[in-house]
Amino acid sequence: MNRRRFRLLLLLMVAAIGALTSYSLRETRTMQTWTPTKMVGQAQPEFSLFNLQGEMISSSSWAGKVTLINFWASWCPPCRREIPDFAEVHEFYQDQGFEVVGIAVDRKKDVKDFLSKIPQVQYTQLVGSDDAAAVGRRLGNDSGSLPYSVLVDRKGLIRFVKQGELRKTQLLEAVEPLLAEKQTQ
Repeated sequence: MNRRRFRLLLLLMVAAIGALTSYSLRETRTMQTWTPTKMVGQAQPEFSLFNLQGEMISSSSWAGKVTLINFWASWCPPCRREIPDFAEVHEFYQDQGFEVVGIAVDRKKDVKDFLSKIPQVQYTQLVGSDDAAAVGRRLGNDSGSLPYSVLVDRKGLIRFVKQGELRKTQLLEAVEPLLAEKQTQ
């Protein structure tokens, strides 16, 4: 009977280790996968949207910076999870030329209410339901999914696109090499 219990215990341990290894490998692959798209390598199209103060802001405002453009909405749970990480990465790297631009496909009031609860979000926020969705389509988000993130290098070229939640580690893996590249203009 002891031998039987030992075998059962050993089998359970092997199964648990296998399950943990499988989960870990799947999670690592997910974090390293950016969405393939025809937009990668293309110049970021110019656009303008209103900020929360009602001022029209042009995408030329962040020219020469490594820029994360993130489409989100206050009602979108994965969008809400990303924002604090984006704020942290922005704060850490903004002096090195990193910019984050949130584009809310949402109502202005809902965006203001949500952001009032996260004071650490100090990056540019643009808003506009239909207009913001149209900008998203110009940046390759044909399905209109949220969240949707586009990473643009200092030269204005789209380097990465992520449909779905973008994890902090994944963002750092993409941003750090772009910040290290010399600006040539």
